[in-house]
Amino acid sequence: MRIRELRSSDPVNTVLLFSISAVIGGLGWSGNPTLHFLALLYPFVYIHSRRRLDALSAVFYYAASTWPVIPGAQSFFQTGHHLAQPLLIWTSLTALCALPWILFYNRRFPSLSAIAALAVLAFRP
Repeated sequence: MRIRELRSSDPVNTVLLFSISAVIGGLGWSGNPTLHFLALLYPFVYIHSRRRLDALSAVFYYAASTWPVIPGAQSFFQTGHHLAQPLLIWTSLTALCALPWILFYNRRFPSLSAIAALAVLAFRP
C-alpha cells in the first residue's frame, strides 16, 4: 500500500519552502541551545524542492540565520546609525552561503544536490 503524497501547486509549495526555511534558520541559530537541532533540518526541507526557484529557500534560511551579523558588524565597525556596510556584509554572507545550494540543484537528484552543497560548505574558504 502506497501513501499518497499531498501535492500542492508550485507557488504554494515555493512559499511553504521559503517560510519553513526562514523559520528553521531563525530558530535554529537563535542562540537558544535547545533549538540548535532545527538547523539540521534544512537539507530535508531542501530535498522537497521541485524546481530551481525552490532552491532559493537557501537564501531565506541563511538570511534568517545570519541576521545577527547586522548589529554585530554595526558595533564592530562603529558605523553608528549607518546600515550600508553591515547590510552589505550580511547580504554577501547570505549570497555566498546559499550559492552552492542553488548551483548544485538537480530536480532528478535532490539528495545528491544537498550532499554536494554540504560538501562544498564544509571546506574552508
